[in-house]
Amino acid sequence: MSPSTWVDVEQGSPWGLQTLPYGVAELVGGRRAVVRIGEFALDLASVAAELDPDIEHLLDSDTLNPLMAAGPATWSHVRSQAITWLSDDGLQERVQLHLHPLGDLNLSLPFEVADYVDFYSSRHHAENLGALFRPGQPP
Repeated sequence: MSPSTWVDVEQGSPWGLQTLPYGVAELVGGRRAVVRIGEFALDLASVAAELDPDIEHLLDSDTLNPLMAAGPATWSHVRSQAITWLSDDGLQERVQLHLHPLGDLNLSLPFEVADYVDFYSSRHHAENLGALFRPGQPP
């Protein structure tokens, strides 16, 4: 059975503990990693500073790039920590101070895109694919 959260999340909401999508939001002190829970976002860096300082540097960043570069074991650890912080009644008082209503946030691009080229945007590529998908017809 999965844990339940102490955060007020509407029944049937897709934004419960089972999801916790990451983002980056403008908060006091700069842009930082957040996860959505219900109609709130949790400032992960602030909570980590108190409860797991070893991961704070991955979350107190303008982007999610440091977290993404850390690899799957770290991703699992951070996700596990976020679930614990949002489900452990003993941590509620400390963690709820770092919840922000979504309406109060300005979201930022969550990661820096590097080395991406959309080759499909070229006419040559589109015509070649059109010829492959529709042989004998104009691309």
